[in-house]
Amino acid sequence: MLERLIGWVHGHKRKVRARAIAKGDPVKAAIVETCLLADERGLDAMTPAQRRVVLVWSARGTIGNGGFRHYYEADWRMPEVAAAFRELGFAEAAGACQRSMSAFPGAFPPPDGDRRWDAVKAADWKALREDERAVFAVSWDELKRALDGYMHRFPADFSLARR
Repeated sequence: MLERLIGWVHGHKRKVRARAIAKGDPVKAAIVETCLLADERGLDAMTPAQRRVVLVWSARGTIGNGGFRHYYEADWRMPEVAAAFRELGFAEAAGACQRSMSAFPGAFPPPDGDRRWDAVKAADWKALREDERAVFAVSWDELKRALDGYMHRFPADFSLARR
């Protein structure tokens, strides 16, 4: 009983925080709540549909703010990001994400943080500026509309965020 109560309290706090961040936008609140849930549980504990939402939303912000280098400094899941962009209908952004992996030996970023950091420092990021622009060209409104439709296709995975 106590575990259920604790779970409810955490869920309620997550909803309140998501709504505050979203400022009355229910779609953004659903996205933010899903991202907060991933922060709590870990990305690997999320369903594939939830993981795609978190990955593509986060990647768009990270790449938009600091480019592919900034993204790879913290993460290595670019194949999943590219697949998520593609599934949402953003083929140019998906291709750009796929091509960004060419900056690494073997065309794949090392999952190990130290090895990835060395590879990130050695990469030629200027060669990928146009590809970064392709990701940045996906506006937040376009992405939000696409994610709204996507989340409606998987209602069981996003029922917490939609209540």
